[in-house]
Amino acid sequence: MQKRPILICDWDCTLAEPTSRDFYNLHRIATKKAISTQFQLNDNQVEELYSVLSAEGIRIEKLFSSANLVSRFNLTSNGPSRFDILKDALESIDPSEWFKPDAELVQELRLLKSHMRIIVLSNSPIGIIRNIGEIIGFDMDKDFDTYYTMTSETGAPKFVNPAAAFDRINADHKPDIAQSWSIGDSPKIDLDPALALGMNTAFVDNLDRHDSAEPYAFKAHTVPTLQRIRHSLIR
Repeated sequence: MQKRPILICDWDCTLAEPTSRDFYNLHRIATKKAISTQFQLNDNQVEELYSVLSAEGIRIEKLFSSANLVSRFNLTSNGPSRFDILKDALESIDPSEWFKPDAELVQELRLLKSHMRIIVLSNSPIGIIRNIGEIIGFDMDKDFDTYYTMTSETGAPKFVNPAAAFDRINADHKPDIAQSWSIGDSPKIDLDPALALGMNTAFVDNLDRHDSAEPYAFKAHTVPTLQRIRHSLIR
């Protein structure tokens, strides 16, 4: 049986670009609220944690997946699940005012799907992904072959272990690696793990920030938007 290539798509800021990045302030507010609930902290304590971790280049969401960070800050978890509270908080966000239909993007993705399996790999939970996708105009049951997203059991796949997330996709789909691609706006978690498997990669530069991908120029395409890379992906 001939192997089919796959296209692994990051969701936030790759397929789903809000009208303003201020949308992600809602993510931060929801995440801080979840941390307050999960670890029984007041607002000031959460803000102090956020400041310390931000200064070290660590996303505060790592508290839900890193036992070392929990131990370092002497935190006590409220309840057996590390991710239920965070997932519920993020899925409570209303994206309706922050996204708009994008018929061109939907059409480009559907053209790609005739050549490759389309997979969403995201740190967001499926509920908010579906809500945003429907606003953009995707048929969320037909336009994508499968989703690897935040769950209550495993958390955010690319925050917990990006390489393991890509390894799982590779094992599940057994694609034609040489013809497969990963696209996203974060070289560290969207491109590096794919490159390690021998896949092609594309840095989706929705903010025209070429310097962010400069170290990857020799091994990854830098492209302005998904709409403009279809011909690069289909060879």
